[in-house]
Amino acid sequence: MWSKSNHSNKFWREVALLLGLVVATLFSCSPAIPEEQTTRCTIASLRGLYRGYPRIITEDLVIAGQVVSDNRYGQYRHRLAVQDASGGIFISIDYPELHALHKLGDSIEVDCRGLTIGGYGGSAMLGGPSEGQNEVTPLSSAEWLLHYTTLSQGPLPTPKHLSIAAIGPEDLATRVRVCSVEIVEAGEMWAEVAEERQVHLV
Repeated sequence: MWSKSNHSNKFWREVALLLGLVVATLFSCSPAIPEEQTTRCTIASLRGLYRGYPRIITEDLVIAGQVVSDNRYGQYRHRLAVQDASGGIFISIDYPELHALHKLGDSIEVDCRGLTIGGYGGSAMLGGPSEGQNEVTPLSSAEWLLHYTTLSQGPLPTPKHLSIAAIGPEDLATRVRVCSVEIVEAGEMWAEVAEERQVHLV
């Protein structure tokens, strides 16, 4: 039995189907908006970009790791050490209170595009553009704030147990525990000593 109500329902179903097809066609024909592409890379891969001369990183590379050093006692002036499972790297930053900005164990991401990778102490270092004899210069506070993101805070990576002879350039900016060492002159803990001193190690 046919009724006006059935005819009306059929009409509106057909309209809805037609509108659905039009919307689907519009979306399928509209060009996709490309998302900004960034590549997460290991610190060891990033260090491999250093070939003996400084270069500005033009690729969209991002490293992630944990902060394993600070400048609380002046031993890493203008330097931050970041370590992941593949190794570590120093980042040169002119920020007087780095230990307040980045606490030990902080996980951070670093956008490396625009930074310079150069050599320092036999290993690669990130920072600002080369200047004179310096392959890398410290980033200003404002520049550094544009390049990092703090993700979380956690326990520090477990240090590798090494003898002094076994420590190599690949261990720079990483946590190591030096084994089979005797402190001949016993005294206060090293980090609690404010003045400069030398300790003879055997």
